[in-house]
Amino acid sequence: MRNKMRQLAKVTTGLLLIAALASCGGKGQPDDAGGSSSSSESSSSASSSDDKDKPDSTESTEGKPDTKAKTLTGTISDGVEPGCLMLKSDGVKYQLVGDATKKLKSGMKVEVTGKVSDNNMSTCMEGTVFEVDTVEKVS
Repeated sequence: MRNKMRQLAKVTTGLLLIAALASCGGKGQPDDAGGSSSSSESSSSASSSDDKDKPDSTESTEGKPDTKAKTLTGTISDGVEPGCLMLKSDGVKYQLVGDATKKLKSGMKVEVTGKVSDNNMSTCMEGTVFEVDTVEKVS
């Protein structure tokens, strides 16, 4: 009985492995010997839709980060992750980064100047990343 259970476990494991490997494989491209016309149809329809996808010179910047210099005022708070400094200004939460933030501590009321960064990845997992250029304490 024990041998049958082991054998069943091996067969089941093998089948699962085969299924997993089969699902990982990419779809193969069919040989051109069949002369499929669908590839030429799809390329002609793709080229006509390419013109629609090209950005217009008057395209809106809505939804894109504002990379102009800004000044934010608020009270520094700690983020949920260690070492993360947050500032809430006008209802928006910012994660402050940069050399100018090294002396900032939670509870300080400050005015910071800098810009929103769309190039920084963060482990803080909250707020919009804001690269600080200058810091001034306010009362």
